[in-house]
Amino acid sequence: MTRIDDTPPAWDERTQLTTFLDYTRDTVRAKCEGVSAEDARKAVPKKRASTGRPLMELTKAELYKKATAAGIEGRSTMTHDQLAEALTHSGSSRYRP
Repeated sequence: MTRIDDTPPAWDERTQLTTFLDYTRDTVRAKCEGVSAEDARKAVPKKRASTGRPLMELTKAELYKKATAAGIEGRSTMTHDQLAEALTHSGSSRYRP
C-alpha cells in the first residue's frame, strides 16, 4: 500500500495510533524493498553514532568530544571530516561522557 501522508481519518486516540502504526509499517516495508534477508540481519555499520546519526552529520564539537573519549591523537588540529574519518577507523562510535 502506498501512502502519501499519515493524517488520520478521525482524531480519536485509537484511530490516530492505528494510522501512525500503519504508516510506520508501510515506510519500513518501502525502505526494505529489495533488501535480502541476509543483508537485513547485518549489524549497523560502525560509522553510525550511538544516536543512529552518521558521524558526518555530527557537529565538529560533538566529533571532538567523541575523539577525546576514544583517545585519538592529533584531534585538536583535525577538521570535521578528519575527525569523522579517525572515529570511523578507530572503531569507536559510541559517545562516552
